[in-house]
Amino acid sequence: MTTEAHMFTPTDSTLQARAKALNDALTNYRNLKACVSHVGDELWMDRIGTKEELEYAYKVSINTFQHALKTFSSQELYEALEHGLISENDLREVQSIQRQKAQKEDFMEQSVFDILTNIGPI
Repeated sequence: MTTEAHMFTPTDSTLQARAKALNDALTNYRNLKACVSHVGDELWMDRIGTKEELEYAYKVSINTFQHALKTFSSQELYEALEHGLISENDLREVQSIQRQKAQKEDFMEQSVFDILTNIGPI
């Protein structure tokens, strides 16, 4: 990957802080996916940026998500679910992204448009 930039900044190492940072990473990813759906729409282009800017944002988003996931064991993800720190939908989404990444070794190097337009609804 060409960049190691990320936005993973939990306030501390507690489960609550890490879960909030994971939720923030998922929200950023969803927002980026929504932006990509407007690529080519002239009414949106001045708001969402260029293809290159979106690709960079995608890489930062994935880096953030990866940093967040590294702080959790599988057990801790379920513990966060049990404590209401993440939703069942968020857990399924995390697992889906992890499976897709595992299935594609070159997942991180694909174009943002290839990835975000081929991943099902979030």
